[in-house]
Amino acid sequence: VGTADEVGPHDFHNLYVLIVLLVVGAWAAKVALQFFKLLNLGYYIVQGPPLRLESMSLYASEFQVLLRQHFNQILRIRRTVPSRPVSRHHMSVHLHPDSINMCLS
Repeated sequence: VGTADEVGPHDFHNLYVLIVLLVVGAWAAKVALQFFKLLNLGYYIVQGPPLRLESMSLYASEFQVLLRQHFNQILRIRRTVPSRPVSRHHMSVHLHPDSINMCLS
């Protein structure tokens, strides 16, 4: 049979175990959320092909902050002007080397 002095450390041990379980539970919830986000992303990738955005790589960093409505608007704007083939012309040109200047801006 234990005395009153032996009861104190067991109470703190239970508190420490509870805190550790809460931290591990929060970590497990975070990992589970990331896993479900990954599954959701995989579902969207399987559903359809990715969008082809030619000549838009300069703005790739800005796509991260765009809302879906802005993205749809950009796609609508790009469809308004259809592409058309352009004929290629070959021209003979002579360049004077002394006429080339270097400008620093």
